[in-house]
Amino acid sequence: MVTCASQVAAGEDQVVYFIQRQTTSPYAERVIAQRSGVTLWMKPFTSTCNNLPYISNLTLGYDGNLYMDVYSATGCSTVQPQLVGLNANTGAVRFATQLPSSQSASAQGLWTNDIMPYSFGIAVVNNGPTVYYYDYSGTLDSSKTFSPSNLGTDAKPEGATITVGGDDAEFSDFAEECVIGTRDSASAQYQTTMEIIGDPLLLQASLESLFEQVRSAAPNAVIDVVGYPDVVAPGGNCPTYLSSDEQIAVETVVTGLNNDLRTAVSDSGSGFQFIDPTMTGSPFDGHDLCSADSYFNGLSIPQTQYSFHPNAAGQAAYAELIANNM
Repeated sequence: MVTCASQVAAGEDQVVYFIQRQTTSPYAERVIAQRSGVTLWMKPFTSTCNNLPYISNLTLGYDGNLYMDVYSATGCSTVQPQLVGLNANTGAVRFATQLPSSQSASAQGLWTNDIMPYSFGIAVVNNGPTVYYYDYSGTLDSSKTFSPSNLGTDAKPEGATITVGGDDAEFSDFAEECVIGTRDSASAQYQTTMEIIGDPLLLQASLESLFEQVRSAAPNAVIDVVGYPDVVAPGGNCPTYLSSDEQIAVETVVTGLNNDLRTAVSDSGSGFQFIDPTMTGSPFDGHDLCSADSYFNGLSIPQTQYSFHPNAAGQAAYAELIANNM
């Protein structure tokens, strides 16, 4: 079984909820609840269709329960988006409500299909300026229509976490080629990645533009920008995947990514904080790619895009890192 994990939601009592995907047959995604690395429960959503179902927008409601979009399929062809509510203590399904099928545009600074908690339920962004409101039982409240006053100040986030930049710098392409071939500091892919990282008009400028958009959408929020952990231990040895020259190149790329993020955060002014996963005492210490207790996926075939991303334990380490530095 090959898995990847994403979309961490931190609850009370240090419980962390995250989505994990099984990328081999039978295809499934599941929501997992963990405390201090111990699994409390898991709720699977299965399908016979490749890469389906798909879970997104894992969100904690103000009632303490979990809400998310779940895309299932009928006959592996017709995708039906549903708003699903889970009991945060047990993982039991509280309701599953089919959403309108038209979910293709963003509105008022919110991403398409965003799920946002508000005082009495859940707001789901739909096409154009439309936002649908559901109460905590999954019942549509047709009396509410979108306006800033409907969402209210309680729906504006007080904080947000972002990890971004690796895909822009083609880091995954570089890392995969390091394993499949030879892509040390002399390779063309390494040079491309470092050019994107090193030119202030490329990655850094893109990050600052993104942070400006985030600030516009959440003017009063504290934004924690989380960097990238050391995939391989500095000065260590990872012969399973990398030569010594490739390892040095990977270390250089991770350092460059974190430096760009740190600079973009500094340039973005107050309300932004950079959290460095490579800091002394980081939860990632001792859990690099080639350690006995690795917090990273190895090479994933054929879905190579999941390679070297944090696994379930790595996602929990991210949540611990963020909680310790908020």
